[in-house]
Amino acid sequence: MNRIIKSWEADTYQDAERMIRQLGILPLARLFPEHPSLDQITPKKNWFTGSELDPWQWRTRFSLEGKAAYGKIIKKKALLISPQLYAPLHCLIGGHLHPEELFDQGRMSQTAVDLYEWIVHEEGIDSRKLRKESRMSAKESKKAFDQALLELQAHGSIVIAGVRPQINREGEAYGWNSSSYESADHWMKRHGIPPFRSHAEEARAAITAQLQPVWTAKALDTLLKWLP
Repeated sequence: MNRIIKSWEADTYQDAERMIRQLGILPLARLFPEHPSLDQITPKKNWFTGSELDPWQWRTRFSLEGKAAYGKIIKKKALLISPQLYAPLHCLIGGHLHPEELFDQGRMSQTAVDLYEWIVHEEGIDSRKLRKESRMSAKESKKAFDQALLELQAHGSIVIAGVRPQINREGEAYGWNSSSYESADHWMKRHGIPPFRSHAEEARAAITAQLQPVWTAKALDTLLKWLP
């Protein structure tokens, strides 16, 4: 672990929340050069323990409490993004446009547009129910379903809102939890995050201004290269 990463350490949820505020973007796993990720700055022994010190549990808590937007937003990788940074990023990646507009521009599939309408209809819908309601439960539809969700996250249309367990007839949880989704506009409004209403150039400049003091030049150059 290099000295840049080693200087960031998080033992608690509050530690990680503070780092997200400072860094703007904290990937769950290594993504940017010379930039920390959640798995690098937290004790490995705490992962997947189900305790309050488990970083895997924190990821959706950040989203639920409005401390960070959570989703596979850049390079199809899971990121935690501070509210202050998510507003201009949301604008830059296309979140200010309705998915139908993105479809008309050739930037989004019809499947993604259709799923977005289901999510808006039931904010916080979990992926199992979303597949069922959208009639994409068949095994051969899973790839298109997953790809559409990635498109919506990458363009700032939705965020991961949390996770929901499967519940049996006795009311007991079983099996794997399922991610739930919320439109980014609804998430931002619910947590009092004003939209960034400007042009893409100004959104990009705002992102650079926020990150330049705390990111290394190599890390920031990589991020800007990957953004629109």
